[in-house]
Formats: sequence, C-alpha cells, structure tokens
Amino acid sequence: MQNPTINCYRENESKIQETRDFVFMNMEKRSHRLSVGAQKIHERIINSSRIPTLGELVPWIIHGLFGTDLNKTKQVAIGWLEVYLYTSLIDDIIDNQRVPEADELLAGSVLFQDGVLRLQKLVHGTKYEQVLSNALFQSADFEILDAFSQSEKTPQTKRKIAEGKNFILLACAAALAANNKYNGEQTMKFTSAIITGFQFLDDIADWEEDYKNGNYTKLIATAYQRLVEKHGKTIEFKKISNKEMLFHLLNTGALTDLLEETKEILKHAIFVATPSAEINTTSAHFFLQELYLNLDFAKKDIEEAREKILLIPNKNIEGILRQVERTIQIVAQST
Repeated sequence: MQNPTINCYRENESKIQETRDFVFMNMEKRSHRLSVGAQKIHERIINSSRIPTLGELVPWIIHGLFGTDLNKTKQVAIGWLEVYLYTSLIDDIIDNQRVPEADELLAGSVLFQDGVLRLQKLVHGTKYEQVLSNALFQSADFEILDAFSQSEKTPQTKRKIAEGKNFILLACAAALAANNKYNGEQTMKFTSAIITGFQFLDDIADWEEDYKNGNYTKLIATAYQRLVEKHGKTIEFKKISNKEMLFHLLNTGALTDLLEETKEILKHAIFVATPSAEINTTSAHFFLQELYLNLDFAKKDIEEAREKILLIPNKNIEGILRQVERTIQIVAQST
C-alpha cells in the first residue's frame, strides 16, 4: 500500500523544512527558550521518521489542488504552522490531561499570536477576513466544549465536536483563498468538505490513546451506544482491556461505519477539488486518490474481519484482532 502522507511530504519536503526553519529562527531571535519550547511542541506532533502530520501538509495540498501563488503559499504556511503548533499543544494537553512545561506554554502563546497576525495581514480587506476570524473563534469554542465533553457518549454530539475542532483549518484555507484570484471559493468548499474526514482519520488512528484517556470520540461513542442498546444497560468501558475494546469497535460495526463515512467525505472532497473528468497529476491529487484507496482497502478488510468474528470460534478472535490492528495502521499512516 502507498503511504499518501510520505509521498506528498517528499514532493514538498524542501518547502516544509524552509517553513519550519523560519518559524524556529524567528522564535530564536526573541529568545532561545522560546525556540526550544516551539521545537518541543513540534517534536510531539511528528513521528520518529520526521514525517509531518496532515496539519503541516494542508497549505501544500491546497496549493497543489488550486494553484495558489507559491510565494503567498509560503507566507500562509508560516502563519499556519505557528497557529497549528499552538492548537496541537492545546489538543495534547486536553487529550492526555497533562500539565504543560512552562517553555511550551509560553512558546505556544507567542506562536499563536504571531500566526494569527500573519494570517490576518494576508486576508485584510478581502471577503475572507471575516471567514478567518470566525474560524479562529469557532475552533476555540469547540476546543473548550471538547475539554468539558470528554465523557459525552452521544455520537451526534461527537460528530459536531469533531467538525468544530477542525474549523481552524478554515483559517488556513481563508488566507490561501484570499490570495487566489480564480479558485478562492473552490478552496473554501474543498476545505469545508474535508475537515471532518481528517478528524475521523485521527480518531481511528488514536483510538487506544482516546480510550485510555476516557475521551469518547464518535468512534468510541458509537460502539458504546450500540452496546447499551443491545444489552439495555450502562457499560463501564474503563473496566475492559484494549483488546476487548477493539473487539467492540469491530463487532458493533462502529469501526466499519466510521470508515465508510470518512470515505464518503473524502469522495465528496475529491469531487470538489476535481469537478471535471480531467486527469490531474500533482502530488496533492495523488494524495487524495491514494488516501481514498487506502480507506477503501481498510473498510473491506474490517468488514471481512467482522464477518469472521461471527463465524469463527472464540479461540481465533486474537488472530482476527491482530489483523484489525494492522489495518488500522494503514489508516494511521495517512494522518
């Protein structure tokens, strides 16, 4: 299977590294401690192979899809990375219920201020100025709601929170749209279409961490609701092992259904990005196509595993769950 994130990263590696270097050097000019704090935040959101998350790729995906001016995209990418590092820090604090280090918190605050000012300058005087402002405020509102709704178990509410938290992506899109004379509206439509799908991918990839921290994402909340409906009583998820939890995610159909929903979101986003039948060969188009194929493969594999659960004796469930874990890794490599 292709790894869409790695492929897209390789195509844009020099530009992504240039963006990182600018942000960290800008912090270093103020103080070494701020630079160290910013790099600590960054270390937490990338894996050991130094591959960026989807968040870092967003400006370059949009650039590849809609042809935003390269120099303007670089400016947006800097402001976006500054904002993204701060929001990632807040997510990490909430999700892992940890106390942040002082240099992280200080650096995060400065990064956010710099990033917002940079993005606001890029949209000033355009119709996207209010879009950016709304995206920042609404995302903050949903981050607060998420922090106080970790144990909320209603799938519909969790879907709304998943979408709301990622409104921050619209801030990046607005800055790019404001500097794209021909495809600004299409840029916003695409980003609006894809934001919930990106969050669902993250929820699938991080289900163990979310479960450990008592964070009922839409995936976990759906499994919970279906078990309650089946057994007619409240179930204490905290009392069961990760293996048992994975079994419930599989057996209730929660995992299959979320993969299908994510596929449909991505399918719509691809249509928005390429409404005609023309063949597109940028790394951004390949990224979307490869991601869709990975999700299609994962859904079929999970469906087969679920069918086996119903047919094969309990002694074989361990092997089936191991296969499910490997399939989830295919999804995880795309986040």
